[in-house]
Amino acid sequence: MSRAAPETKRDRVFPITLILISGVVIVATFQIQTLGMPGNHDPGPRALPWFLAGLLMLGGLYKLAAALLKKPVPAAPQQTQEPRAEPAQVRNTLILLGSLILYFAAMPWVGFFISTLCFSIAMMRLLGTGWILSAVASLAMLMTVHLLFVQLFKVQLPAGVLMFPF
Repeated sequence: MSRAAPETKRDRVFPITLILISGVVIVATFQIQTLGMPGNHDPGPRALPWFLAGLLMLGGLYKLAAALLKKPVPAAPQQTQEPRAEPAQVRNTLILLGSLILYFAAMPWVGFFISTLCFSIAMMRLLGTGWILSAVASLAMLMTVHLLFVQLFKVQLPAGVLMFPF
C-alpha cells in the first residue's frame, strides 16, 4: 500500500479552506440589506460578494480536483533538521512588515496616493526593480486607481490630514 506524501494532504487542506470560506461569505451576504426599488435591474450590494465568493469557490474546487487527481508520491525520508531561512529572506520579510505598518500609519496623515506611491515603489525596489520602472509602474497604478475609483465609481479615497490635492 503506497502512502501519499505529506504535500498531498496539505494540497487538500488549502482548497477545502477556500471552499469553506467562500461558503461562509455566501451565507453572510444574505444578511446584507438591499435598498431601493425592487425590479430596477440593480444587482444590489450582494452581487460583488457573491461573484468573488463564486470565483473563490471555483478556484478551491479546481485546486481540490488537481490534488485528488495527483498521483501519490512516496514519502521522502525525514530530514533531521528543518531548513532555515536565508538572512536575506528574513531581512526582506521584516522590511515588508515594517513597510506595511508604516503604510497604514502614514495613510491618515498623507493620504492614500502618497502613502501608496511610496509603498509600491519600496516594494518594487525590494523585488529588484529599477527606480525608473518602479516609479512609472507605481504612477500608472495610481492613475488607474484614481480613474476607476475616484472618477468612475465616485469613491472618496483618504486625503489625509495634510490634505494634499492628489
